[in-house]
Amino acid sequence: MNCKVLFGDPARSPIWAIVMEGEESGTAIEVPAEMVSIVVVTEGSVSWEANKICELSASAIITRSQKVSVTMEDGGDATIVAFSREVFKSLVQPFASELIPDLVASLADVSEQTRGCSLMAPFALFSRIVPELQEVPTAMAAGSFWFEGQIRLLLSQTCFRQGGLVEKGGSLEQLGKSLKRINQVKRILRGRPDDTLDLSDLAGEVGCSASYLSRSFSRVTGVTINQYLRRSRINLAACLFESGEQSVSKVASRVGYESLSHFTKAFQTEIGCLPSQFIKSS
Repeated sequence: MNCKVLFGDPARSPIWAIVMEGEESGTAIEVPAEMVSIVVVTEGSVSWEANKICELSASAIITRSQKVSVTMEDGGDATIVAFSREVFKSLVQPFASELIPDLVASLADVSEQTRGCSLMAPFALFSRIVPELQEVPTAMAAGSFWFEGQIRLLLSQTCFRQGGLVEKGGSLEQLGKSLKRINQVKRILRGRPDDTLDLSDLAGEVGCSASYLSRSFSRVTGVTINQYLRRSRINLAACLFESGEQSVSKVASRVGYESLSHFTKAFQTEIGCLPSQFIKSS
């Protein structure tokens, strides 16, 4: 298991954070039932209590008084932040009136049963907050002070109605089916970067309509299918350059670009420099 502790000690700290990445054989971790946990999933599977494991992507799970199992497959990752109930209450109690309704009960007696929330995460959570959370300063004093600020930012984007999260309708199992389709599309796009994108064919391959696929993909990931494909292609191109490939035209063709000028423009948009400049700096 590739698991990096970002802050605290999962065995005994009242607040801790880890990032876990899936390996080829898959990996799993359990969060104790006595902790309030926020699980920010880029791509992977989550289950709690009697719910079946469901694939999730670009989502946040908030649970209380439930043992949470997080399973990652190859290429997936999740950031987990866990709080003791006392710490969680101290952070959100002053703003209880603004909490997402399902979390209000988390401030009640521990004996009261509450269910977890599965939430649509704002794109900023994945593009800025979580990546920054993974860069805790090494100095203990600075790290603790910095981490407290990042945790408050994370809470503002997950636990509160004004944070931008929208509760997903239906059960976790229904949510899992929908997001499993999104993950399948992402794997297809990454696995066939040189294919011409045909939205109708892609939708048929995963079993839904083109309009539904386009709408749900954008809502879940924060980008369109075309934007995700471009990002995947350019990331692959950058890896090819880093591995020693010097021919821009060969790389462009390999990642699905017939026009060298279109490839150059896309590369500059995603990476921030021309392919030739990237090669020189690699």
